[in-house]
Amino acid sequence: MGIVRRESRPSPWMVYWRDPKSGKQKSKYFVLESSARKFNRSKLKELKALHEENKSLKIKFLIDEYLASRRWSEQSLKQTMYHTKTLYLFLGEIPAKKLNKGDIFQYSQKEVERGVKKSTISRRLTILKAALNFAVDIGKLELNPIEKVHQDRGIQKTFVPPSAMELTRMLEVAPRHIRRTIMLGYYTGVRIGPSECFAIPWASCDLDRGSLRVLGAAKNRDMPYRDIPIAPTLLREMLCWKDWDQEKYGDIDQLQIVNYHGRALKTIARSWRTTLARAGIKRSLRPYDLRHAFATDCLDAGADIKAVSQVMGHAGIGTVLRSYQYVRDEQKRKSVNSLPALVS
Repeated sequence: MGIVRRESRPSPWMVYWRDPKSGKQKSKYFVLESSARKFNRSKLKELKALHEENKSLKIKFLIDEYLASRRWSEQSLKQTMYHTKTLYLFLGEIPAKKLNKGDIFQYSQKEVERGVKKSTISRRLTILKAALNFAVDIGKLELNPIEKVHQDRGIQKTFVPPSAMELTRMLEVAPRHIRRTIMLGYYTGVRIGPSECFAIPWASCDLDRGSLRVLGAAKNRDMPYRDIPIAPTLLREMLCWKDWDQEKYGDIDQLQIVNYHGRALKTIARSWRTTLARAGIKRSLRPYDLRHAFATDCLDAGADIKAVSQVMGHAGIGTVLRSYQYVRDEQKRKSVNSLPALVS
């Protein structure tokens, strides 16, 4: 951008600049030098503002804004930040408005070449789509440029929930905090971890009424808490736990039900693996599979799916049907045997 004087023209003072959208050079002529310089200052300010706006619309800046806009648990933020590393690396400098299907394909190919699973790539693209949808919501983008881009999720691994026999074997050898985790996870369907299961204090329990109040995960703003009925088997256990904790620690209102020698827990990974080994269970079982077992066994017993969803903290039934219910052979046989006889 600049100003030049052309003697042969009636309006000799020319201001020229490059249009940021088309990339073409544009110009405007003025009779007076003062008018040309005034226009030049105005246009320069306009182009700088546009440059800053375009800079803020790069993928990496939109992801940053999206992450800053949400409430995250420490663990969720750590995991999400881990998954955004390659988004920053391969897509971060691309202006959001120019992002297209080809960019996503190239990104996916690079991840595959690095040995990343398709399910992990899909998770990262979900974060990217969420950031772009956020940009649309706050008016920075008119539309999400990859809204309709298909994500190949690969072969989804099916997690077989623990059986009653496996859980019984684990309970026989589990240390106190693992036993409480198993019982709470299986009988209430809470999320295993610091967001829910490890955060429930004794003050949230009304053992006289048989009710447990669980604060929802940070991401679930529509359901800040839910009251869960306590099953008789769990209630008997919890009465014993409470007596033990009161004798050991005194005032336990703010003490977490699942605690380790009176201290709050963040993870039980090592203790969980040790318990599996002592129980002689060699297949892969995660603490989160207790939640799968809750959903599967409740539905298998004929529980209302909407009620199960609400106890688990879901706004609708879709997640339970899609992600948690493992269909056992008995359920399949029951479904087939329910058909009417067409011939004698």
